Amino acid sequence: MARPYVVKPKGHLTKEERAEREDMNEKMKTFTPLSRRAPLWFNDDERKEYRRILPLLNELPASALDQAAVENHCQLVAEIKRCSAAINEQGLVIDNGQGGTKKNPYEDLRAKAIQQLRATDSQLGLTPVSRLKLIAEDQKKDDEPKDPFSELLQ
Repeated sequence: MARPYVVKPKGHLTKEERAEREDMNEKMKTFTPLSRRAPLWFNDDERKEYRRILPLLNELPASALDQAAVENHCQLVAEIKRCSAAINEQGLVIDNGQGGTKKNPYEDLRAKAIQQLRATDSQLGLTPVSRLKLIAEDQKKDDEPKDPFSELLQ
């Protein structure tokens, strides 16, 4: 979602392909930016996460098209906090009502939310690996060797 458009992921690019890729990346910057206001239906934790992450997302090529993924991120972060608070209060093991114990169900909910958060964050470029991919692609453009004879041929 927030990643730059990749015309050809591997191999050498022709000048035309490089120009097309650069045009696509420039067009990514022209999309409508993310809303500065958190959705009205967000609770306090979700709103707080939205305000925290918005300036960071503005550094990436995120746009209003990514709004649903950003909202999903905020909801998942708030859900992980709620589950963690319940686990801290109740413990990892709770009474099963029959004299025994069982694993706290909030632990499974938290694990699923963390898994979903990883997927969402990689789409938005919020994980270290996904950011490295963005940076590596930009550096490839800068590091391409310059042919000293190319100026003579033009």
